[in-house]
Amino acid sequence: MLSVDYVEIPAPIDNKQLMEAYHNMTLQNEPIPSTDYVQLSSAMWQFLYGIYGGGPAIKLPLAPILSSEPL
Repeated sequence: MLSVDYVEIPAPIDNKQLMEAYHNMTLQNEPIPSTDYVQLSSAMWQFLYGIYGGGPAIKLPLAPILSSEPL
């Protein structure tokens, strides 16, 4: 049987640095998709926000869906 004496609770979601990077956009601090952030569906954001809290929420246009079919 696994015994856990201490479980660290994850910190709330913190998008403040990402918001600041977008506000002060320069080539040196431009956020990189999939490295600095991932785009979530509204439902997934609500799920994670409900567990961890925090924010702020950042709403972006939907990313294009990549397809292997020719246009």
